Amino acid sequence: MTAPSLSRRSLPWSRPRSGRPEIKVAGRGDLPEAAAFAEAAGANGVLVGARITDKMTHRHIPGDVITLQVDGRLRGVCWCGGTLMPVGFPDSDVSTLADFTKQRSSGCTSVVGESRIVLPLWEALAPSWPKPRAIRDDQALFQITSPPAIVGDPRVRPANPDEIDAILPASVAMFTEELGFSPPGAPISYRGRVSDLIRRGCTYVRMGPTPTARHGVQFKADLGAAHANIAQIHGVWTHPGLRGRGLATAGMATVVADALTRGYTAISLYVNSFNAPALAAYHRVGFQRIGTWSTILF
Repeated sequence: MTAPSLSRRSLPWSRPRSGRPEIKVAGRGDLPEAAAFAEAAGANGVLVGARITDKMTHRHIPGDVITLQVDGRLRGVCWCGGTLMPVGFPDSDVSTLADFTKQRSSGCTSVVGESRIVLPLWEALAPSWPKPRAIRDDQALFQITSPPAIVGDPRVRPANPDEIDAILPASVAMFTEELGFSPPGAPISYRGRVSDLIRRGCTYVRMGPTPTARHGVQFKADLGAAHANIAQIHGVWTHPGLRGRGLATAGMATVVADALTRGYTAISLYVNSFNAPALAAYHRVGFQRIGTWSTILF
């Protein structure tokens, strides 16, 4: 499915009036304010903020930034690319975002963000959008701002670029297990995403013998997004034959400790609330639940 296409023009009802919403696709001059808004949202804004920062740095990043203002005050920012990611948007403004999105888009690959925004937004979009593959309506948003509560695994370290051939199958396996389908473009285009994370020192691994290989990935995790002083962990995976041994718990402690030394003041992640082993592991590391997210998958 192609990414939504948005023009640079506001809808007629978005013209600024006293107390009325002004919603539009942001121009380049609007992006610094949008990035600051995402930063002020903390862990709820890290995904959107990371996309906005990329767009500020690289002119040809596909996707648009939608902004909503009322009486000159920014009240919501939404990334609209392959994924729709809203942040902000008081409850009374979600319908305005839904109306704007319905006029400009017929679907995307996913909708991700705070449940209080995503679920009513999806309810408004559902009659005209494709049927989703899955609705993950209760995802725990976790955050940690202090050193981990347990000792980390000394064998977990940033991956080396020459380990890409071992790490790529683990990354594909994690994606497929989590979402139920292979990464779009895997393995060729997805290899570029995995390589970039490794190159930037954002992929952590524990390598060693596994039930299927003499030397492979036992545990992995990525600092998959970052904005300002907050990083978000994605792609947590333990080899299926090694689960239940505490590798993920100790491995995550190492990832958190290293991220803090890099200067991040908070590390977040989100996880399905039905994933009891992951929830228990993150609690042991010292993560605290700070909110609820939802994901609509297409």
